[in-house]
Amino acid sequence: MGNITEAIEAYRRNDWRGAARLLEEELKNPQLKHENRIEVCEWIGQCYEGLEEYEDAGIWYEWAAKYTLEDQTKTTSARIASAVKEIDRAMECYKAEGDLTLIKHASAIKYRLQHNKCII
Repeated sequence: MGNITEAIEAYRRNDWRGAARLLEEELKNPQLKHENRIEVCEWIGQCYEGLEEYEDAGIWYEWAAKYTLEDQTKTTSARIASAVKEIDRAMECYKAEGDLTLIKHASAIKYRLQHNKCII
């Protein structure tokens, strides 16, 4: 949990790279609860947005979507709705990056999620 505390402090200082590094390290912790993995991925995405590294940010939002879909504490429809929001965040990052391939990729995931055909 020390990494989380340090990451929060780094984030508050706008040390996006330092915060992202600490949060990425925390994801390796096998004791990190599943629902916390979702939040950590979102925070990492926000850090990369702060660095204007939008492709990396989008990838982390996709990871948040993946963990969201695996969250057995929510109904299927709630998981899908949350995952779609994460994919929308990823798509916005890919748009900021100007990467048409990644935009299409995220759009395809969103379509499959909305039509219950997707496992990320």
